[in-house]
Amino acid sequence: MEASTSDSTERQKSATECEGTAEGEETQTKSPTDTTRQTPTTQPEEVEPDDKAQQGADEPTTTTTTTTESNNGQPSSSVGQAVAAAPAAAAASSSSKAPPKSRSFEKIPIFVVEDHHEVLTFLYRCLGSKHLPLHGNRIVHFDSHPDMCIPKHMPANYVFHKDYLLDSISIENWLMPTVFAGHVERIVWIKPPWSDQIPKGKFEFHVGEFEGSIRTDSTLEYFVSEGCYQPEEKLENRRRLRLEVCSVEEYPVAEDTDLAKGYILDIDL
Repeated sequence: MEASTSDSTERQKSATECEGTAEGEETQTKSPTDTTRQTPTTQPEEVEPDDKAQQGADEPTTTTTTTTESNNGQPSSSVGQAVAAAPAAAAASSSSKAPPKSRSFEKIPIFVVEDHHEVLTFLYRCLGSKHLPLHGNRIVHFDSHPDMCIPKHMPANYVFHKDYLLDSISIENWLMPTVFAGHVERIVWIKPPWSDQIPKGKFEFHVGEFEGSIRTDSTLEYFVSEGCYQPEEKLENRRRLRLEVCSVEEYPVAEDTDLAKGYILDIDL
């Protein structure tokens, strides 16, 4: 009986120690979790908006673009970081901003039309998208006809309204309105040998407005016979045109450095 009591006492003590050990291990295991739960989450501090920064955010963003000459004036893909400008800086930036440059086509587009004057639809589209400069373009014109008659009864200001203009011109008179509008400053007419409407040579004259219609001070018979001549002093809003007339075999295209700046090629088949 004493042995049994002793054994029973030993078993109870052993069980108590095991339970105590288990409780201790459980306490140690739960301790990190409990500590983590009790650790308060740090909330981000709210930053009061700076008046100057807020004021700058309300201003338009100025983006600096790097352009390269090798792309014919096309803005390159390298764009500077947008900077929020303060009012004074924005005013200074707008006053010194350079005029926009023309864009460039990745591939030269070709437009095919039935009637020759319909090319103006695409010319004006390229002007609007800035793939052509608004002023100072050159046209190399392959045709057996000059197409340089002047639409005598068309109001001169139609040249600034594309739809009115396209409804008022035809195949023989679509070039000169582009000169009066300032879009074209030079025409090279390359003609076959039998075309004699305008003699070969280089000519400079003005295209301007007289009593609301387009006229020219050129004394070439081609214009005088159509009743389109007016003296230079009577022409308003004058534009100077450089006209060169030659045949295919006589024109040294490779030596024309002016055309290296770019030109519009027009071919009448």
